[in-house]
Amino acid sequence: MAAIEGSFLAALKAAKRNWCSDEWGYKDLHRLIWNGISPKNGLVRRLRTKSIWSLYRQGVGEMESSLMSVLLRVSERLQAWDLPLMTSLFLVPITLFSAAFAGSSLAVAAVGSLGMAAAAVLSHRLAPKFSDYIKTASVLGQTMLITALFEGHAWQTDTHVLYFAFLALVSTMGRIPVLFWASSLTIAHQMVLATVAPSLLFPSAGLVENLTRSGFHSGVVLIEAFILAIAIAQRTADARKIEIKSKELEAETRLTADAHKDAQEAHEKARSVIAALRNTLTQLAGRNLTCHIQDGFPEEYDVLREDFNIAVETLREAFSRADGVADELALDAMQLVKAVHSMSQLTDAQAGSLTDMNTTATELKAALAKTAEQASHAAMSAGEVRSSAMQGGEVTQNAIEAMQMIESSSREISQIVDLIDDVSFQTNLLALNAGVEAARAGEAGKGFAVVAAEVRQLAQSTSEAASGIKRLITKSSDQVSSGAELVNAAGRHLEQIEGKIAEMDGLASSISDQNHQQAEALARLHGMVEKADTETKKTVEMGGQLGAMSRRLTMASKKLSEDLAAFSLTDEDLLDGAKAA
Repeated sequence: MAAIEGSFLAALKAAKRNWCSDEWGYKDLHRLIWNGISPKNGLVRRLRTKSIWSLYRQGVGEMESSLMSVLLRVSERLQAWDLPLMTSLFLVPITLFSAAFAGSSLAVAAVGSLGMAAAAVLSHRLAPKFSDYIKTASVLGQTMLITALFEGHAWQTDTHVLYFAFLALVSTMGRIPVLFWASSLTIAHQMVLATVAPSLLFPSAGLVENLTRSGFHSGVVLIEAFILAIAIAQRTADARKIEIKSKELEAETRLTADAHKDAQEAHEKARSVIAALRNTLTQLAGRNLTCHIQDGFPEEYDVLREDFNIAVETLREAFSRADGVADELALDAMQLVKAVHSMSQLTDAQAGSLTDMNTTATELKAALAKTAEQASHAAMSAGEVRSSAMQGGEVTQNAIEAMQMIESSSREISQIVDLIDDVSFQTNLLALNAGVEAARAGEAGKGFAVVAAEVRQLAQSTSEAASGIKRLITKSSDQVSSGAELVNAAGRHLEQIEGKIAEMDGLASSISDQNHQQAEALARLHGMVEKADTETKKTVEMGGQLGAMSRRLTMASKKLSEDLAAFSLTDEDLLDGAKAA
């Protein structure tokens, strides 16, 4: 595509160079374009209509720009001539040629054309506001003469185009009244001849048709005159704008010249000021603080001289004070070195004390940790004893409950024994009654009396046995009651022991917690001591650095004093320096 654009642009540039040459035409342009997109270059398939159209517009734009450049150059050359006058003179041979070509009278053509050309030449000496009207009438009069000379000729109607051409010529004068004057002459010529002698204007066909044709021509003339008047107005407005811009540019040029002159004067003043400043600054660079600018500066720079002298004076006073401050600084630096040395010794001693304190704290921390561990074991043992006591209390309570159950069972057995005793007593009574009845019965009741005696004896034995059992149960119940009281007393003692053990367990736990808290506090104290030890060591190091800085400060203060001594702060210092040199 780049090759296509290059070939097309080459063709358009060639067209621009040869647009007025007879040896170059559209066939050559076609040939150049075709060579640019020839299949030999392998670019036909890559060709796009959009690219060709953009290249075409670019080429047309370049040709239009070139044509406008040519026309502007021609216009600039023609402005140096009086174009209407030159046209009037140029029409003389054309009028004679037209008369000969149309077979009309050469004498009439010569007299009329030369007369009107002479009038144009003579009017050249008048003021332009008058001569322009005469020159316009001369040009249009010769045009009317040419139309009349072609009377009866086939080209007579074609000569009417000269009116439109010369109206455009009149517009180059840039005067709208002259343009309307030319239009009025043309319209009057058309209407009068169409009525009086139409054959001198165009082939006659009747009054109405002649007037109609003349009216049409007059309308076209008016349209052209109106368009040309608008163009003149626009050109006049542009000329006025250009004139205004030219005046503004001229004024700016004068202002620029004045500014350049002022700049030159300011430059000279600045050079003198810079020279004086350079001389004084050279002295100042030589450590001479007594230098001043004595000669006055130009008014606008005199403030700079005053400020410079004030600055030098301020600098001299500052250096004078700095000299004293440097001496004081040297003394303070020496005292600082001594103070830093003393502080370093004290810091070393403090570091040793902190190291011993750290060792003691470490040992105390270990002892407290061991004590806390033993207290924890004691608390655990107390907890175990408390658990055993609680279990003993539970066993005692169970024993008390068992004693109470035995006592209850003894009472029930005692009731049963009482019942057996009552039954034995009743049985004994029944046996006694049976013996009495058997005795009454005699021999018949002997066997029954034996049985009654045996039953009575059995009842007596049962009663005795029941009494023995009751005595045993009573004795056992008394013993169970005593045992229950003893067990209750043991339970109460176990509860007291459990309370004491719980109190001892709480005390052991409290001691263990306090030991842990003391161990933690001691650990924090140990950390603080270690941190203080570290900070103290850093302080020792910083003390060493501060000592080095103090020594450097002492050396710097001495160097500052020596440097300040090199400055000439008074005229006496300047004389002493000159003598030493």
